[in-house]
Amino acid sequence: MTLVALEHGREWEPIAALHTDGTIVRERIVIATLTADRLVAKKTGETIMTCGADRRITIEGRSLAHFDGNDRLIDADGSQLFVDPDGAVHWIHKEGDLFDGARFEGEFARARRSAAAVVLATLATANWTAH
Repeated sequence: MTLVALEHGREWEPIAALHTDGTIVRERIVIATLTADRLVAKKTGETIMTCGADRRITIEGRSLAHFDGNDRLIDADGSQLFVDPDGAVHWIHKEGDLFDGARFEGEFARARRSAAAVVLATLATANWTAH
């Protein structure tokens, strides 16, 4: 599955992809690995997050969010990160949907929690300096 974003309001550009071996790739570089219960940063080898059998997400030893019955990732303040059935990515927060113009292409329908992990890995490993 591939995460794409609308660039300049005209073209869908690939941002990151989850490969069948669990690697998450951005710009042809492996940024993380997704296993059955954890997301691991490639550069540092550190666990970004774990997901327990109870669907709770733990980051740095603290339980911070959970997946509900509809595979929406919900944090303590009620923000929701999810992929809807047509592939659109949503991050609903008090200010509204923070992810206008991002979606998944490919086989994601049965892997929406994995799709949320791809979004989190992409954000966690992004270079946030201005160009």
